[in-house]
Amino acid sequence: MLNRLRVERGLKQNDLIGPGLSASYLSRLESGERPATPHVVAHLSKRLGVQPTSFATHVPANSLLLLAKGTSALNSGTTAEAARLLSDAADSAELLTPEMSALLWPIQWQLVQVYDGLGEYQKNESILSRLLEHPSTKANPQLRIQVLVKLSETLRNLGKPAEAVAAVEEAWSARDSLDTVDLGDCLHIRIAAAAAHTEAGQHLTADMHSSWLLDHLDEAEPHLQARILWVSAGCKIRRGSAQEGLKLLVRAVGVLDSRVDPLLWARLRLAAVALHLRVNPKPAPELAHWLAEARSALTLVGEPRHLTELALMEARLAYAEDGLPRAARLLEDALAQGKLLSHRDRTQAEILRLRVSARLGDTAEAVRELRALASRLEQDGHFDLAGDAWRTTSEIALPPEPAQD
Repeated sequence: MLNRLRVERGLKQNDLIGPGLSASYLSRLESGERPATPHVVAHLSKRLGVQPTSFATHVPANSLLLLAKGTSALNSGTTAEAARLLSDAADSAELLTPEMSALLWPIQWQLVQVYDGLGEYQKNESILSRLLEHPSTKANPQLRIQVLVKLSETLRNLGKPAEAVAAVEEAWSARDSLDTVDLGDCLHIRIAAAAAHTEAGQHLTADMHSSWLLDHLDEAEPHLQARILWVSAGCKIRRGSAQEGLKLLVRAVGVLDSRVDPLLWARLRLAAVALHLRVNPKPAPELAHWLAEARSALTLVGEPRHLTELALMEARLAYAEDGLPRAARLLEDALAQGKLLSHRDRTQAEILRLRVSARLGDTAEAVRELRALASRLEQDGHFDLAGDAWRTTSEIALPPEPAQD
């Protein structure tokens, strides 16, 4: 249609280009390979002397086609291509009339899954906030709960624990408007609540949710059993019950078949390595085995975010095994992709980098950077991470005295 309107008016492509609209972009618009954004529609309608609604006739078909292509790209593992196609689909769907705007919801939800694998947490926060205002979400409490639970997870990854708690508490309130509460929905909310309150240092509330989850463990599907054990392990370890938490996580590693959810199966092994090293810095024999299993699975199904998490965990194990040069290289690789990591993982990687740097001889600079990092974490309200940074500073600045004969 765009090509027809341009030709009818005797215009060349160069006559239509403008801010945000290059000749190559215009060619793709005319061929149907790319949708027009609302800004471009406003520009073209003015140049061509037509109403913006003139461009809406083909939007639903374009949006559906891009959604289908984006989903296929995601399923085939080409995540960056999936992000581009789904972003185009969302731009196209923005032009839909209010009556047809429901199509925007599945497009944006699929885009959230893509950005999650790419570590694009800020983009997800923006999309999820818009989804909360979507008419479909407002009209359906179950959709609202789903969005709020995902938003809480995203906010935790961004290092915003108080906001993560607020989101999951809103989800908890939304369930009161449901006629019946599905057990699966309740488990998802409780898992998100336990994680958010743990991250915020609200351990009594986190324990309440964790205890309820463990009481209903046998009623859950295997993949939810694994998540319940994982989040409960984190709750216990963060409040000081390290051995108890580690037992739960080892149990989580064994409860899930790799064929059920290979990505979760692999990430559980990364979590088990991390928590085991937190409890006992001396590496146990099974840690290398768990990492090898995780590596084989993530090579096949992992997104960029998960591969960066793998590199960080391999660095932690290398450090525990006194392989300092290898640990330094792996940490450099992980931190080069630091935006893919959650705030907690990125901070812990930075603390470990400074620990390695000190052991390789640059103690004074490592101590200076650790003190600055700990102060920033305290100012931002991340007190447990600040505690990790201060403890590391003390261990580096005041190494243990040699044993007396």
